[in-house]
Amino acid sequence: MTGANVGVAVTQLIIPKRGNSRSECEDACYVVPEGAASDLRAEPITVVVSDGASESTLAREWAHHLARTMAIGVAEEPEALEGPGAAFGKVMTRLSGEWEVWHAGYLNRRMATGRPPRWFEYPKLAAGAFATTLAVYVDVPGNAPPVVDRHRRRWLTAALGDSCLFQVRDGRLIRRFPLKSAAAFGNSPHLLGSRDRDWVVTGERTMFTRGYAERGDELMLMTDALAAYLIDCADETSASRFEGLIHNLRDFGRADDESGFEDWVNQQRSTGRLRNDDVTFVHINFVG
Repeated sequence: MTGANVGVAVTQLIIPKRGNSRSECEDACYVVPEGAASDLRAEPITVVVSDGASESTLAREWAHHLARTMAIGVAEEPEALEGPGAAFGKVMTRLSGEWEVWHAGYLNRRMATGRPPRWFEYPKLAAGAFATTLAVYVDVPGNAPPVVDRHRRRWLTAALGDSCLFQVRDGRLIRRFPLKSAAAFGNSPHLLGSRDRDWVVTGERTMFTRGYAERGDELMLMTDALAAYLIDCADETSASRFEGLIHNLRDFGRADDESGFEDWVNQQRSTGRLRNDDVTFVHINFVG
């Protein structure tokens, strides 16, 4: 297979909760470097998915800030996903510092436009915003020993909360991270707060892992509602539902079919098996 047909394709699909507009969606995703879903990328890739906690104020804004700033930081410091060391601390410090600048500007803009926070907003503003995060870095082929096959790519990931990564090979689920069972999903996932300043404590609450992707593998990143649905299907006695789910997700990802994906998501919601929540799906396809 020629070099023109070898690389990694990345698709991101985000569907708001049924009844909400896209401007109300509290999921966020950012990919570095940016590009079209049809691009086959040979360079390293960083993807961050974040799910804002609805009960906190500015959850949507925090999720978007978290996804973008962390993706840029990890792209510059991939070692941040190897564990809670200095590189992780550097990314976390940048994340909180840039949020403070944005937050101060947000309050100033409200004051300047005659919309100062009301008295009942101050407690939540003081508590900060919260979100889950899942960060993935995909290295260039053969960059990390002891890789022998130059077509294999190492990936690193870190997760805080219940957004999940799945590795699929030949239609089989070979890795699930960080949650392993549908019962592990609950109403109180670990969250990253906008006012969290102690990156050592944050690192202790964060889960890290790594793996290798071969040609034809797929990494699928999902926020909690879709992740719980996939795990539930994977653990059923009959494999047919899971195989159908993987087939559908693969098709939506490869085609970058957001409209078809939204129709499918709403169909699954109508059955009651997929919870009505914001849904983010990122498909990373190792082509060639």
